[in-house]
Amino acid sequence: MPKRDDRLRIVGGAVRAIREARGITTGRFARDVGVSPSHLSHIELDGYQPSWRLLQAIAQRLALPVDAITYNVDRLLYDARLVDEANEADHSPWDAVS
Repeated sequence: MPKRDDRLRIVGGAVRAIREARGITTGRFARDVGVSPSHLSHIELDGYQPSWRLLQAIAQRLALPVDAITYNVDRLLYDARLVDEANEADHSPWDAVS
């Protein structure tokens, strides 16, 4: 089993939006992944970061890869730095990609 990455963060709003779009109630989803509705609400409001095991259960219940509901803090900071550097140089960070 992959080890939890402490720099990985769940996007709680995405979990809530996907759950609601699929017509799954908070209570039902919480039961399915093994937490209380209150705990799930805190996760969906980005108040709690779930354990790796719970993160996997949430992704599995939504039939999505973990990457679809998380972001990596280091990657986000790196991307933001690239954008800042490009803005300072007055060109798009995507200019070099083409």
